[in-house]
Amino acid sequence: MKIKYLILIGSLFCQPFGSLFANSFADLAHEIKLPLPNSWQVNTDSNNYPFQIVNDKRNADLLIFKSIISKEGIITKTEELKKSVDNVIKDVVLTLPQGKLLTNTAYFDQKRVWFVLEFLSLDTLTNNIIYNRLKEVLYRHPDGYQILFTLWARAPQIESLGIHKDLRFMQSGFSYYGKAEDDVYPSSYKMNWPLAVLLILLVILIYYIFKRRKRPKQINFSNENNFWRCECGRLNYNRYQTCRRCGKERNTSSVM
Repeated sequence: MKIKYLILIGSLFCQPFGSLFANSFADLAHEIKLPLPNSWQVNTDSNNYPFQIVNDKRNADLLIFKSIISKEGIITKTEELKKSVDNVIKDVVLTLPQGKLLTNTAYFDQKRVWFVLEFLSLDTLTNNIIYNRLKEVLYRHPDGYQILFTLWARAPQIESLGIHKDLRFMQSGFSYYGKAEDDVYPSSYKMNWPLAVLLILLVILIYYIFKRRKRPKQINFSNENNFWRCECGRLNYNRYQTCRRCGKERNTSSVM
């Protein structure tokens, strides 16, 4: 399947205007930002990866991961990224229960490169078809390594297009304001066939499946002392005395 590589000057110009429709912005780990539409909230510690942004009413979420690609395994050209993406499709997306690829597009604007995969999969716990939108964004740090951000959006396929638009809106408004070189690829580098992107995505997939099977009983956060769990399974910050999902009052025995 061909991947289209585009320089999106127009889309970059339009992003700030689209952000005006956000209810608020999430500033995470002191290095990334993205808009938050109405009914969406950060459900994890805002300082440590991974992050989860949720819309409980629509049973949808956006997971954000950060991975480091060492100097020895960095992506050096677009052709290498394309091969890695093809492997992700074959070895990850199409191996999911009822995995079906919908779209596959990549973009390049010198300082960063990113690709977006839209696909369907089966949630084996609920037997529902899930719409997935996976966005990977790659930067090169001045110290020589590359930074890969993974934004995995998930929502029921049968939901209205509004929730899917919210997910796309948050992903398109994502920005990294930490240190990065002006060119995502090094100017000169010995040819090296990296499988870093594939390996990272496989780790993320394993993480996702592991956490998904244990929900709602076990979801680990950077500091679980800041949360209490309601009988319905929702984690709530200690400052809330009622559950943000079902409205039940806090039981002191539910503090984590």
